[in-house]
Amino acid sequence: MPVSEKTAGRTSYSVACRNEWQSGIGQKPRVKCGECSHRSYKMVDHAVLRNHLTGRITVGIYPLLQGDRCWFLAADFDKSDWRASVAVFRKACNDAEIACTVEISRSGNGAHAWIFFDSPVLAVQARSLGFTMLDKAMERYPQLSFESYERLFPNQDTMPAGGFGNLIALPLQHAPRAHGYSVFVDQTFTPYDDQWGYLSIIQPRPATLLGPLLIQLDYDTKASTSFALDDDRPWETGLPVSNSPVVGCPEHVTLDHSEPGICTGPDLTLSTDCAT
Repeated sequence: MPVSEKTAGRTSYSVACRNEWQSGIGQKPRVKCGECSHRSYKMVDHAVLRNHLTGRITVGIYPLLQGDRCWFLAADFDKSDWRASVAVFRKACNDAEIACTVEISRSGNGAHAWIFFDSPVLAVQARSLGFTMLDKAMERYPQLSFESYERLFPNQDTMPAGGFGNLIALPLQHAPRAHGYSVFVDQTFTPYDDQWGYLSIIQPRPATLLGPLLIQLDYDTKASTSFALDDDRPWETGLPVSNSPVVGCPEHVTLDHSEPGICTGPDLTLSTDCAT
């Protein structure tokens, strides 16, 4: 699992390579890291984690492994309704007896919901679980827009050619921690006093039970095929569109925008295209 580092004073991540700044060896930016014959990636070890926790560097990791597997799934939420969306996503996971761990993002304006596995699982299955939990949450709370949902990590089912997939920053970053950010929180979004103690009691999901769990949750593999390999939100994925008139529909429908807590405004009347 290669890592990227963001050192103090820099605004972007770069893949952590031992040969990056070796004269005559590193070939950036002429050659991409994934295509460089001299690449020697740093892996996550105690020294890397210590530097991350003490603020010398900020570390991000690429969840997608060779063989298209991953150790965890993380759902990213931000924007205005992130607290409500994260809360119901977490509840959907809890209802399915899936341990979901919530971390406030480094900005304080969003969160990551993490699901850990006890051994690497196929990324397509991990992402299927994420989409299923989103579907369950939306079914139970249709009044929420889930506009705050951004993406899943890993963000791909398969390793892209010459790349690593998408990066996610590790939690417990030194500077944000002082403000109560980049830490794990309870159901009321209050940080746990003992972060290490909390992490030590999390029960990773058994990898061998992921397939049966998806069947139990009635995950529709065929319905998910259209968005399994891209970054679209499930409900924004383009579905087959027919231009044929709809048989038996009313000539007019009324949209009521007066639901408390959602939006306010006058009712709208729309015309429909019905078969004659």
